[in-house]
Amino acid sequence: MSSSDSSNNTNNDSIINIGKDDESSVKKRVSPVYQYFTFNDELSRWYCDYCAKDFGDNTSNLWRHIKRTHSEILGESEKTNSNNNEKVSLIF
Repeated sequence: MSSSDSSNNTNNDSIINIGKDDESSVKKRVSPVYQYFTFNDELSRWYCDYCAKDFGDNTSNLWRHIKRTHSEILGESEKTNSNNNEKVSLIF
């Protein structure tokens, strides 16, 4: 391998690392609780889709709000999930 080949590899590695850094800077929100809220980028706050109350980025607080204030939403969701589980158990 010549010295120019090794310098090319170094440049390619740097480019790849830059891409990885860019991807990791995006915060992924995977908790299912976020389906009940809308995020306001300007204020960095979550707003309940049902009553517009605002919250910070703490999923425990978001879940607590949904369970206490909008428990009927979870009741419908749990029924749907239990029906799906029954179907799966019948298949096996």
